Amino acid sequence: MACSRLLFLPFWWKNWLNLRYNWKILVTIFTIWTAVQWTYLHLSNKSSETQFEEFEIKDHDSLLRYFPGNDYDSVYYAPITENTRRLMDLVGNELGIQYERIREYNNSAEMQFDMEQQCRGSCFAINFQSLPDLGTGSGIKYSVSSNRIRSSPKKRFVNDDEINHQKNDDEYIREGFFTLQHVIDLQYMRYQQLDPRYELLVNVIPNLELGPADSYRLVNFGTLFSILFKMLLLSTFLVPLVEEKQNGINEFLNLVTPMSFLNGLSFFILRILLYGCFLVINLTIAWKYGALGSIHFIYIFTLYLLYIIASMSYSYLISVCFFSVFYAKIGGLILLIIPYVFSIVRGWITNLAFKLFSTNAFLEGLDVLQTFCNKHRNFELSDLTRVIKDDFSSILTVYVTLICQIMFYALLYNYLVCVFPGPGGLKRPFLFFLNPETYKKRQRNEYTTAERGTHAIIIKNLCKKFKTSKRNTHIADHLDMTINNKEITVLLGHNGAGKTTMMNMIMGIVPKDAGNILVCSERDVASYRHLIGFCPQHSVFMSYMTCQQHLEFFSQLRGATRSDAQHWAELRLRKLNLADKANEYGCMLSGGMKRRLSLGIAIAGNTKIVILDEPSSGLDIESRRELWDILLELRKEKAILVTTHYMEEAEELGDTICILANGKLERTGSPLELKRKYGNGYCLKLETHENFNKDAIIFEIRRFIENASVENFVKPTVYIRLPYDFDLKYHDMLRSLEGAKERLGIITISIADTSLESVFLNCAGGTDQVDKPDDTRNSESALIHPYKRLTNIEPHFLQLIAAIFYKKWTFLSKEWCYAVYMPLFYLMRFLFHTAKHIHVWHCVRCFADALYVCGE
Repeated sequence: MACSRLLFLPFWWKNWLNLRYNWKILVTIFTIWTAVQWTYLHLSNKSSETQFEEFEIKDHDSLLRYFPGNDYDSVYYAPITENTRRLMDLVGNELGIQYERIREYNNSAEMQFDMEQQCRGSCFAINFQSLPDLGTGSGIKYSVSSNRIRSSPKKRFVNDDEINHQKNDDEYIREGFFTLQHVIDLQYMRYQQLDPRYELLVNVIPNLELGPADSYRLVNFGTLFSILFKMLLLSTFLVPLVEEKQNGINEFLNLVTPMSFLNGLSFFILRILLYGCFLVINLTIAWKYGALGSIHFIYIFTLYLLYIIASMSYSYLISVCFFSVFYAKIGGLILLIIPYVFSIVRGWITNLAFKLFSTNAFLEGLDVLQTFCNKHRNFELSDLTRVIKDDFSSILTVYVTLICQIMFYALLYNYLVCVFPGPGGLKRPFLFFLNPETYKKRQRNEYTTAERGTHAIIIKNLCKKFKTSKRNTHIADHLDMTINNKEITVLLGHNGAGKTTMMNMIMGIVPKDAGNILVCSERDVASYRHLIGFCPQHSVFMSYMTCQQHLEFFSQLRGATRSDAQHWAELRLRKLNLADKANEYGCMLSGGMKRRLSLGIAIAGNTKIVILDEPSSGLDIESRRELWDILLELRKEKAILVTTHYMEEAEELGDTICILANGKLERTGSPLELKRKYGNGYCLKLETHENFNKDAIIFEIRRFIENASVENFVKPTVYIRLPYDFDLKYHDMLRSLEGAKERLGIITISIADTSLESVFLNCAGGTDQVDKPDDTRNSESALIHPYKRLTNIEPHFLQLIAAIFYKKWTFLSKEWCYAVYMPLFYLMRFLFHTAKHIHVWHCVRCFADALYVCGE
């Protein structure tokens, strides 16, 4: 826990530097966002006008005229009791209903069924739940239903779903529903011998007329906020996440520290604070314009904040799908706007989307709060659990759903990252969470750099094979190898021999097929990888950090304090010849400077082993010499493993040279040892006149060294190979040649030991692994007739068509899945659309036939 707290601050600092570097872009985005929100609020800020239009007032007699009086119009009631019969007689007399139009039933089920089956006009069903006896004075309880009214009393009308402008009447009055209800209440009072003492006057309410924009202002503002926030999330959250993957930063942080998850945590928290500040600003502007209605600020802020956090968690989840910024922009945009499609339709899929997507839950929460605003009532704490519509949830349910989505997205993201970790991650089994070993704390050995000659890395029986369509390539075929402490081990091999793959297997980037790798007395990759300073082939840097900040950051990740990291970074910058670039951002450096910075990152902090994959590639001669000095100084403290294609570099640095070929360690030893065992001897170089005597020179040399042979002859230089066995006679031979220079036509004489390149070619062969179609060595002769362009002959048009066709066919044959699925998708859509139209046409024909039969 203490380690987590210590490492959280460097990661927080890193992500803060990222925001600070991009502050101009962030300010521009947030300014545009706020301007769009303000523009909408300003344009929609039309004060509601109170209309005092005079309408006809409806008294008791006017209401009676609305009640239907046709022959097929009936009134049903249940149950049959003395009280209900007496009351319904009074109601019938008041409404002028004939006795035959009033029907009585024993229970409501029979009444409802009969009305649905037999009613051919406008019918009402009255179900009396409670009708007290005469003189008791208790209240009456009943329900009224009609077969004519399409609307439900539970549905919103005043400034709700259906925006109705002012009318003289409405459906409840026109269909006689209100008249029946009023007459029942009035006759019940007379039945109880009570004096009503009032005159009913009905007018249309409310007189306040609001348009659709006013009735949905909170929803519209929230929807606009949601859409703008998705765009903001894509550009400032999802794309930076994927960009760190694409640039290899995530992979490198996984290698540097086992606490790399703190990078994502600090990234998340920092953006919550950033988005929260702008949320407060936007909600404050909305409150000033009255767009929040009568809802208390805390309830709206809670809804918006939960939505922001849930959307960020969702973005984290979908970032698992992308390793390229280009595809993240396209695919991320699609995945972020998909939830809006489900909010348009209603049905089971909408309910499912409400549970799965934060956008749908947020929009429903806005609709719930909008309903309270439209009812012109304050939202209180007790309203959190209130369900105001059948197809809606309570606001507390929305809150809980968003919280559950945050947890679900986070758990699913962490699971997918463990199972599909991507480059640099350690892959776990699909059911790793069921394994008790997952939750046990790893026991790490305390390791300090041992004496020179002891083993820092031990590789035993390592196997790795890559399968392609044409062959199986053995990168490691039961490979055994050791890297010693306080020594530089140089790994040589042709392209494709497996040098980089072996380093990646040591680091856990590439899984091994079999064998054991023991590093610093640890077998578990997760336990030892942070002890290794790794410099890959590509340059690792962050565009928003300076050179000084890079070295400070990675030093702190490897255990250094802030002050020690600053001091160490200054020293290393001078050693790397980057002192004048200390405050320069990584993206502004040249290629050679980026390689030196990557080397500095690899050796930063308290690492025990340094692994460098071609560290001097891209460096000039002077920078390469400076790199050698740094490594030779570093050798006093650490074990170093280096790969290179420069034989001079290998010979200068290597205490041990390891040559890989065909998946095996062909030769190993010091440079001098390898030269003595596998070299071609010394090389005698003679610069001659044009009239020199070649045979005489060879004869003179062979008087002392019988096995001397001419290795090469390029006028005016002769190269002669001298075996090591005759080294005692070299002195006499050279003295003899020096005395006979004029006679033999020799200008200068020089002698040198065999090169490491010759040793390498003798041991590993002269063909790259990637150039061989199988596991046999390519012994075919080189191309005799070189390619020559025919400048006088233009290619025929048909040849160009054939070449383009061949290229396209080759692509489609390798990507045949896309070639099949893309037209298949449109074909299925066409068939579905056609089948739908056929079904509709069949229904129309059946309906037409039915009408024709009825007409006959």
